[in-house]
Amino acid sequence: MAMAPAWRNVFENVAEVQFQHRMIGYAVVAFALWRAWRLGREAEGSGAARRATVVAGLALAQATLGIATLLAGVPMDLALPHQALAFFLLGAAAVDAERCGAEADQAEAM
Repeated sequence: MAMAPAWRNVFENVAEVQFQHRMIGYAVVAFALWRAWRLGREAEGSGAARRATVVAGLALAQATLGIATLLAGVPMDLALPHQALAFFLLGAAAVDAERCGAEADQAEAM
């Protein structure tokens, strides 16, 4: 909390923002892995399990690329693919969420 007022640290303190970015990334990876594992056990071979595995793989790749980008000093040739992969991860998660919602609606209608 180097800046005053303290709330500015959340948005303008580079170290704080980097820390938040990493923690949110770790949480996303942990959730994606847990969900893929759970659906793999409960609904093995289903579309939801396959989509969850894809999302988990993309999340792991995103985290790995993010760590490599940071360790290399944030060169543009790693930072840009890290941004692009985020786009694909978000897209895969959105498709998965929409299809899971549609599957749940179909199950309720029966």
